Amino acid sequence: MTYQVTDPEVLRRAKRIWVTELNSCPRAQEHRVLNSPRLGAHYTQLRGTLTHTIIDNVLSDTPIDIEKMNYSEIPEAKNKLIEELSEFESTIRRWKETTKLDLSQAKFEQPFELPLRDGFVLVGKMDCVTPTHIIDFKSGIKKNTAEYRMQLAAYNEYQKGIDKEHILTNIFFGDSEAVEFNPFDNPKTPYKDTLTSLQERIDTTVRYREAILNGWSLPCEIGMLCAFCRSRGICNGY
Repeated sequence: MTYQVTDPEVLRRAKRIWVTELNSCPRAQEHRVLNSPRLGAHYTQLRGTLTHTIIDNVLSDTPIDIEKMNYSEIPEAKNKLIEELSEFESTIRRWKETTKLDLSQAKFEQPFELPLRDGFVLVGKMDCVTPTHIIDFKSGIKKNTAEYRMQLAAYNEYQKGIDKEHILTNIFFGDSEAVEFNPFDNPKTPYKDTLTSLQERIDTTVRYREAILNGWSLPCEIGMLCAFCRSRGICNGY
């Protein structure tokens, strides 16, 4: 297929669709693909990045010094972040000591690439894969959202092509104690429905990327998440 945009880096970014983008604002995707000017990280975004680093290090038995982590994006928040992250680390360590999940053969931060049509690829990283489970860690409180379910379903469809279907689990570290949760145990959120929604969202996102590559501007989904968007400095909401 021929596109109006021919910049190889723009083409590469457009073709690689991150699973975490499937439910994101189309305009935000446009700005990322086109490499538009971006603002620095929001506090919540930086905290999320650092919490995942702590999770990976704690669960893989890699030493970590919270005070020496990189706070350069928001240096004025360093003390507050250290306080929150120290509590967060304690929660993870308690969960690791008490969980019944077998992590002895766990692999962390496993990349996946799920080929789509016309050279598009769904990409991401699976937080944790064991011989029986696919686990997605969340730094917030327990929620059963379509976004979280689609992420797990995408990981599962990829993994089925490698070995077998896994038990899908979210682990939430946002409270004082971790919560293990399989969203598909709820009869109101069956896996089959999520798989259908995932395919619909993938199809929509591919069409968005094709529109970007043909010079179209995408709509903005105005909402509370605009406050966190790194493109908020150049987006007028239309």
